[in-house]
Amino acid sequence: MNKYKGRYCLLWSNNNLRLNIRKVYRYLPTQSSLLLLSDGSFTKVLDSIVSQVTNTQIVNQRDTQSLYYNQEVIVNNINLKYRNKWLISKTGQKLLFATSLYKSIILEDLQLEIVTPIGKVLINSELNLYRNLYRISCFCSKWFEQKFGLQGYVWSRRYTLYHKHLPIIFVQEFFSPNLNKYSI
Repeated sequence: MNKYKGRYCLLWSNNNLRLNIRKVYRYLPTQSSLLLLSDGSFTKVLDSIVSQVTNTQIVNQRDTQSLYYNQEVIVNNINLKYRNKWLISKTGQKLLFATSLYKSIILEDLQLEIVTPIGKVLINSELNLYRNLYRISCFCSKWFEQKFGLQGYVWSRRYTLYHKHLPIIFVQEFFSPNLNKYSI
């Protein structure tokens, strides 16, 4: 599958993972499958893969009250936080770019600091969560090549975290081609 969409070229995407999870493994590089399909804290998995603690660099964080998808309003009049961040190795290498949208009221009591990865806060809080991974993609992007400082395919995943059957966080993560050099 090879589609050109504006600023990036989509090479492969799977939007219905529940039905096709066995087929997904055929397309994933061995190094990436653990990262893309793992259920735990991505930051902890990343720390163990690169053998060092990663830093978080917040690009921006803002309040919003609407969520749009294909120009349609999905969520409206709810206090939401929108956050973009990089996970960076101690050597300064950008390893992951993540965007998240979450309901501020649910996370208020967890004392979320601006630089703390949301996943770490949720694991430490011991909330009972369910993750619905609903999209894995592979694409080429000049913007990501520039930001990661390396040419190559970018893998991404989208998922929603649920607490008590309610969606509380929407996440999209973009993985650096640099991760392929680490043995998993």
